[in-house]
Amino acid sequence: MPSAIDTPLLRNSNFRWLLGGGMVSMLGDQFSMLALPWLVLSLTGDSLSLGIAVALMGAPRAVLILLGGTVADRYSPRRVILLSKYANAAILLLLAALLLLDQASLALAYAAALALGITSAFAIPAGTAILPQAVPLQSLQKANGLQMGARQLSLLAGPLMAALVLGSHDGAQQTPMAALAAAFAIDALTFLFSAWTLRQVSLRPLAAAATAQGMWRDTAAGLALVWRDIPLRS
Repeated sequence: MPSAIDTPLLRNSNFRWLLGGGMVSMLGDQFSMLALPWLVLSLTGDSLSLGIAVALMGAPRAVLILLGGTVADRYSPRRVILLSKYANAAILLLLAALLLLDQASLALAYAAALALGITSAFAIPAGTAILPQAVPLQSLQKANGLQMGARQLSLLAGPLMAALVLGSHDGAQQTPMAALAAAFAIDALTFLFSAWTLRQVSLRPLAAAATAQGMWRDTAAGLALVWRDIPLRS
């Protein structure tokens, strides 16, 4: 819980919008994190298929996150993260609709996992870049701490809330797909809500780019920096 010393930060409207919208979105993420593997297991019962789906979510994030950071640095981080939130909402609403229409398939689950992994590679660095533009620099460390605390709470509460939705079926054959569709739709709505809260935040202007290098050269420079740093490389 925040102490009295954090009161000025909590009175900052920018931080309240970021923290509130981010908390709702992080809770929603847990719905999809449970529902997507559950969908794959419901379709196949195969642990290998489950592993492929998880890899399709994680691999694009690992491969593209440096490019995502470069894009966020080159353009407005808010624009990048808003586009990613709208894209995630569209992906999840489409997935929910197809499940309700009895169009579930392993290929659909794989495509959704891949698409969500790609968008997260751009959303994560853009989200990190927004906080320093939204709160006073002297409050940045506390703001980061509160956001990390909110993430830990979401990791605890989110799966419990998702389990209530996914477990709320009567055992009928078609009901589990309806419950999965509901979980994906809830996550989509949290993305839309957090996009709305992000629009309420006033950001300080971005500093001018230090170099005129292209995005791919910036990305390559980032990779080279990681490779030269032994702890980061490991």
